[in-house]
Amino acid sequence: MFHVPKEEFMGCAIASAAMIADLSYDEAASFGGGESAEDLRWVNKFPKFLETVTKTRWVRAGPLWPCLLGKTSFPDFPVAALIRDHQWFPNFGQWIVIKGKLVHDPGLPNALLMHEYRFKGWYMSEVLRPRNPADLKRRQFSERLNGFFKEITNEIAVMKYGSSMPTGETAQCCSTSFPERRTASRWK
Repeated sequence: MFHVPKEEFMGCAIASAAMIADLSYDEAASFGGGESAEDLRWVNKFPKFLETVTKTRWVRAGPLWPCLLGKTSFPDFPVAALIRDHQWFPNFGQWIVIKGKLVHDPGLPNALLMHEYRFKGWYMSEVLRPRNPADLKRRQFSERLNGFFKEITNEIAVMKYGSSMPTGETAQCCSTSFPERRTASRWK
């Protein structure tokens, strides 16, 4: 998972979804369907947005009432948590991503370990986890692999055509013909 800082004041939901889906901030924002970054932060809208971006079902995983972030243990797969500065009447809050002991806060330039995180004294009011973590991991790997193949295809096209690939020649530039397998009878 790559750390993605937010690009807007209230872009924590977009950046959190981007981190979980291994996308850039702009790619994740394109899944917003015209919703503003502020609207996507709402507890009733963020899970649907996260499902759209990751193509995986997300479920609420607690807590029943706000609890301290630093005193909670987290699984080794990514979860999204809504943290806020006060337990009952918060002034500030934002979505973050936690994977094991690593905290990805979109408001910070890089990820931190939980014991180094300056907001570990804040309260968690919502936690979202993938319904099937293995499915999320499989989809992330598949998307990463597809991106890699597209990149390699473009590099091959640049090598073959000099600058860019002509339209309709995607499959042809990547088709590889292997020489016939030589058998012992051919060497006689």
